[in-house]
Amino acid sequence: MYSQHLLSVAVLTANLVSASSNPTYFNLTAISAVNNASLFQCWQLTTPITSSAQNGLSGSMVQQLGALNGNATYGYLPANFPGANHPAPGNQYVVILSGKMIVTVPNTTERAIFTGGANSVIIAADTADKSIIGHVTGTLNEPVAALQIPFLNGQIPPYKVLYNGACESRELNFC
Repeated sequence: MYSQHLLSVAVLTANLVSASSNPTYFNLTAISAVNNASLFQCWQLTTPITSSAQNGLSGSMVQQLGALNGNATYGYLPANFPGANHPAPGNQYVVILSGKMIVTVPNTTERAIFTGGANSVIIAADTADKSIIGHVTGTLNEPVAALQIPFLNGQIPPYKVLYNGACESRELNFC
């Protein structure tokens, strides 16, 4: 039975490797905006990663992702898709399932390449009320499949900005 909300609270799980290598918090790159201009920021969700006690998932890491809207979409961009300037349609997670997506910020040298896989969760939050031009989403020489999952009422889960710029791969917790 489908509910009004796709998921009221979603989780990411990954197998635990060893107690000493368990991340405490989930870092991800956000496409945000400051002074009406888009930029990349490395964010850390402030709800800690926990160990699941759920039957069948016991011993896995779980990150609560917050309340999500029921209007998620699956998108497919062809290889060498150039994209065009646009703001995020709403605050949302973007999960790159496959391929390599390149995101650039117009009138800057900022660019980031996101590869599908375990560390491919980003947040798009440079909405039209915060960014005049937005960003450009394109692909390299292969198609990209991605999920766009809006936050319920646009409410991004609690986070802190670690720094301006895309997160370095070593800072991404799920690998």
